[in-house]
Amino acid sequence: MRHARRRTRTSRGVVLVVLLAVAGLTALIVSPPGRSTVPDGAPLDLFQAEPDIRALLRSVRAGGNILLGEDGAKILTDGAEIAMPEDTTLTWNGQQLVWGDRAIRLPCTLGPASGDTINLDDGQWPGEIHFETDGATLLVIAHTPLEEYLVGVVQAEMGASFAAAALEAQSIACRSYAATQIANRRSARYDVDTTQLTQVWRGAGRPSRKVRRAVEATRSFVLSHANKLVEGVFSATCGGATRSAGEAFGGRTTPPLAGVECGHCSAAPFATWSADRNASEVAAALGLPGTVNMIGALEFATSGRLASAVVHCDSGPVSLSASKIKRALGPEARSTWITRLRAEGANVHAEGRGFGHGVGLCQHGAGSMASRSGWNCAAILAHYYPGAKLARLYLP
Repeated sequence: MRHARRRTRTSRGVVLVVLLAVAGLTALIVSPPGRSTVPDGAPLDLFQAEPDIRALLRSVRAGGNILLGEDGAKILTDGAEIAMPEDTTLTWNGQQLVWGDRAIRLPCTLGPASGDTINLDDGQWPGEIHFETDGATLLVIAHTPLEEYLVGVVQAEMGASFAAAALEAQSIACRSYAATQIANRRSARYDVDTTQLTQVWRGAGRPSRKVRRAVEATRSFVLSHANKLVEGVFSATCGGATRSAGEAFGGRTTPPLAGVECGHCSAAPFATWSADRNASEVAAALGLPGTVNMIGALEFATSGRLASAVVHCDSGPVSLSASKIKRALGPEARSTWITRLRAEGANVHAEGRGFGHGVGLCQHGAGSMASRSGWNCAAILAHYYPGAKLARLYLP
């Protein structure tokens, strides 16, 4: 069984940052949807070799089952290796992991019976899977080589319909985000999960060769600023201009995340959108009594996105943040870049621009730059992350 590799850092005095040898490169960075904060940036650590990333696959409560698919697996516990056949069911009873009438001591490690992947819960996961407890909850955590993880992430977050240069830019953004989590969460049980709260990852699956080539072409490159990692953030469609990280998430903003004009996503899905929802449903979603009668006193942030508005309901006016209003409008409201908001009869009507938080890389903007304007990866990243540089996370 392959054991998870230990991540080791080299001395800064011995290993120099290797800059990308692309003429005209200036810099860049990104963080996935759903993050509440973007840290200032971790020290730029260089690894002696490709690190593993720890991804939380599931949190299992008492009575929950874990299903092994074809090929089975090998489990290492207390120094002993146990072969587990395909179609095995493991049960977590809140205290022990049970296989039939046998209790398996935790923590333990699940490795492939053959090949490099494990079929678990209808997913195919490269590397190893660790089972750990967090009180009465079982944590199922994949330990996967970073580059193999990124192939699945780029496939899920962008997909093979995008041009090669856009996929390469996305690969560097996702690697930068992942590297930041590895650096910042050394004392945590895991680095990322598999949802939009971090980066979407559905396992190995069958990624296109085009996606795999994009990840391999950018192997080990990450975004940096002032010798620190820049957390890789991105959104689907910015709507015409990206916004600063400070405006979106709070805290200070580094130059690569200050926001720029985009100008390349006007034809993208949800470049503009509209949303209508029953005024009583909006009030209920906001936790207000009765119905929404009027909306006024709209305040806008520097980027032009809505910051807050005063909502008048049966109990009187209340000032609410744009994020709360967006959630109350339902899934048709794609961002907080709300350009029009009013109560119209029995409904609340909103119009807006963009899809997502709008910080960092605009995916559809990058796609248009690559396919329609012929921009390469370096030019795309330099546009969206001015002031950042590309450096090697490790020497391949």
